[in-house]
Amino acid sequence: MYTGSKLLGWIVSMAMIFGLTLMFLPEGYAMLITWFNPVFGLNLTVILTELYALLGPYNDMVHISILIGAALVGGLIAGTGKGGLAVAISTLFFGFLLIVGFGVLSVFTVMTNPTVQAQLMSLITSPPPGVDIVAVLSAPVIGGLVDSLITFILSGFGGGFDIPTLISSVIQPILTALIINVLIALIIGAIGGKIGGYILPKKEKLAKKIESKTTSPLEPMFKPDEGVSV
Repeated sequence: MYTGSKLLGWIVSMAMIFGLTLMFLPEGYAMLITWFNPVFGLNLTVILTELYALLGPYNDMVHISILIGAALVGGLIAGTGKGGLAVAISTLFFGFLLIVGFGVLSVFTVMTNPTVQAQLMSLITSPPPGVDIVAVLSAPVIGGLVDSLITFILSGFGGGFDIPTLISSVIQPILTALIINVLIALIIGAIGGKIGGYILPKKEKLAKKIESKTTSPLEPMFKPDEGVSV
């Protein structure tokens, strides 16, 4: 019973996070997708959507609301605290990381094609109309990564790469966002599972009670194998 519930909870949770995150992607992400869609197609959409779902800032209320809502619904469907945790873990790791991994692999596969590489360089040097470079560079997560990488590269001129700068400006923000988002999903998933485990038995008891009340009191008198004589 709970295996099927956890699977359903995982499917619903994945669908909610991906669909709602895609719907409410920051402007910079949407522009980046429009910019490089001719080269990367659906792969880029999946990568950026899952990247923001997994690493979105905790002070973005839309992102956090989506994460909490999906974890809560997944836990409710799972029906137990452990089931809610399992749904959250499978959603975050097996779902997001595998999708991002295959997406990145697809991107690198495309980039090995010289024709596609030429098209990519053309897009980089000539962004399509409507694409705001400032909006792309200021987008959450991506903008911060670009700024951090530029700072890191500049710090390497004349004296080698500055490893502390790499850790503090690139790795630390990513790990902080990842840890916070994972903890939120796990905690809310477990809470949702506990609530679901409390509500489900109540609903089953109520359904049985209603069924017993709607059963005719004469029904036990007329059994199929006994018949009724007139």
